[in-house]
Order: sequence, then structure tokens, then C-alpha cells
Amino acid sequence: MAEAVRRTLIRRLAPQGPPGHGRRPSALWLAALPVALILGPLLPGLYWALAPTLDAAVWQALWVDAQWPQALQATLLSALLGTALGVAIAAVLATLYYPSRRWADLQRRMPLLLSVPHAAFAVGLFFLLSPSGWLARALAQGLGWAEPPAWITVQDPYGLSLALALGIKESWFLLWVLVAVLGEQQVQRHMVVARSLGYSRVQAWRRVLWPQLLPRLGWPLAAVWAYGLSVVDMAVILGPGTPPTLAVLIWQWLIDPDAAMQAKGGAASLMLLALFLLGAGGAPRPWGPPRLFFTSLSG
Repeated sequence: MAEAVRRTLIRRLAPQGPPGHGRRPSALWLAALPVALILGPLLPGLYWALAPTLDAAVWQALWVDAQWPQALQATLLSALLGTALGVAIAAVLATLYYPSRRWADLQRRMPLLLSVPHAAFAVGLFFLLSPSGWLARALAQGLGWAEPPAWITVQDPYGLSLALALGIKESWFLLWVLVAVLGEQQVQRHMVVARSLGYSRVQAWRRVLWPQLLPRLGWPLAAVWAYGLSVVDMAVILGPGTPPTLAVLIWQWLIDPDAAMQAKGGAASLMLLALFLLGAGGAPRPWGPPRLFFTSLSG
């Protein structure tokens, strides 16, 4: 009797027609309405801010600017290396520790790691890695250094120290996303079944879990890529100085009282947006190179 009632309720509550039929337009409207309410009032101001960029002379001034090539190079290197390093750290920690007691300990410490401000983390890394920083001072006695070494360990022209900071900091965000996804019962059952079939932890991740999880990490990776391109506070502390990264250079141009410099900053902002879209266009399915990386983990 109970089984018959259950089947009747399922038939009555099940939506008619194919999945999503009749409800998709309303769902799209519900999603688009808040976006329109937020972005709608900004569109007129955005037009007036970007109207000077319609002049070809502004773009010509941007291309011939001596700071533009080096700033673009440092931005791309720091954003690409930072995103790749963040993915690698999060992937290695998840593959090695889930499921285990260490993963549970890491999950408990996640709020503390995420609460560290980006600028404060950059300052701490600056004091640690600078030629006269804590790491150099710890090695000075053993190596017989009488003065700081002539090394460029921070604020290097290629943005490598900035990439290191971005990779470490954004790996915590990606781990937080993985913690949320791995908490689902279906993922946990798949790991149990894979281990019961004789797969090692790394093999279970490579053959069972990563194919499920990677497509769901597209938008978080797009967020990491966007932050790497547009970060200002960490770039001011750890990034190159003259010229700085593209985000810092745009900020300097936009606050300049000269209208020509502001127009150039607006044009550079559009270029930064184009770089983000170019990288984020493959974010929902960026799993060619990462798949090779995860394959190599299993030996």
C-alpha cells in the first residue's frame, strides 16, 4: 500500500514533458532580472566613461606607450603562473589527502586561511622573501653573508613573486570549492566504490573523481584568472615597479587629471577585459593540459 502511494505521488509531482520543459524561461527571467536591476543603472555611466576610447588616437597612444609591452608581459606571466600554481597546489593536496584525517584537519582550518587579507599576505611574503627579509637573515649566519645578497626576489620585472603569492593564496579558494563539492554524498560513494575495486587513492582520483569535478571548477577558475589579471593591492606590494602590472598601470592612468591619460586607461581596461574573456572562454572545459597533469600523478 505504501509503495503504491509513493508511486502515485511521484507520478503526480513529476513535471510533464521533457526535463526543464515549461520552467526554463521563468528560471532565466528570475536570473536575469536581478542582474538587470544591478547593471542597468550603471550602463549610462559606463558609456560616458568609455566613450573616449572610441577615438582611434587613444588606441594609437596606448600601443606606442613605452610601458605597455612590459606591463602586459608581467600581467600575463603573473596571472597564468599564479592560476596554474593555485590549481596544482589544490589538486595535489586534494589527491593526496582526501579522504583522510589530514583532509578533515585542512577543512577545519579553511575559514582561517580564507580570512587572511590578500594585502596582508603579500606584505608577509615580502618580508619573508626580500633580500634583507627573514629567510635571508636565517641563512646569513650559516652562509657567512655580511650584507644582503644582490638578488631580485620581490618586485621582479616578470612578476614571479606576485605569481607565487597569487598561487598560494588562490589555492585556498580552490580548496574551499573542492571541500564543498567533495561533501556531496554521490562523490563520497564513488570514492568508496573505487577504493573497494582496488584502485589506489591517486588512481581513484584520476579515473573516477577528477572527470566529475573538473567541469564543475570552470567558473571558480575563471574567478581566479580574473583576480590574477586585475589585482592591484598585491601587485603594488610584490609586482614590478616601473612599469607595473597592467592593472596598476590602468589605475594610475584613470586617476590622472589629464583627460588623455584617463582615455588611455579606459582603452587599457577594455584590453584587460578582452584578456579575461579570452582566458575565461575556455574555463568551463579547460581540461586538456590539466588532464595530462593529473595523469602524470598516477605514474
